Amino acid sequence: TEDLNNSLHKKTKISSYYQSYESISNVSGTFKFIAFFTSLIFIISSLSVIYFKIVMECDEEIKRYSIMKKIGFSNKDIKKSMGKELAIIFMLPLILSILHALAALSTIIFLQIEGAIISIFIFIIIYLIFYGLSNKSHFKFIIEMI
Repeated sequence: TEDLNNSLHKKTKISSYYQSYESISNVSGTFKFIAFFTSLIFIISSLSVIYFKIVMECDEEIKRYSIMKKIGFSNKDIKKSMGKELAIIFMLPLILSILHALAALSTIIFLQIEGAIISIFIFIIIYLIFYGLSNKSHFKFIIEMI
């Protein structure tokens, strides 16, 4: 390929399939790494913001849930109410980020869609795990304080 390129005009270049594949793979690998790293930072930061929001509102919630307890709500009812509130707090950013990712993917058609779907499912699983852990610890904290 190099001999053929040397004999052609300077503006004309020929490359083999392997050279093209290798350069595309390098660019694709770099892009995937940057996308993964950026996504990881986004997930950690968004979950941290959500968690600190929940912690900062605990004083108000203790008052509200103690009133519910005095009225006659059971711990099961209180836990159900907490779960619904936390679900809204957690799921709204999750849904918005998935919609944003799908909109971005529609502009970048050359990517493999399977990888994007797998990434979205991993993102959902991480959010659901963090939601479950936060809901459980938040419920224990509130019930202890009531």
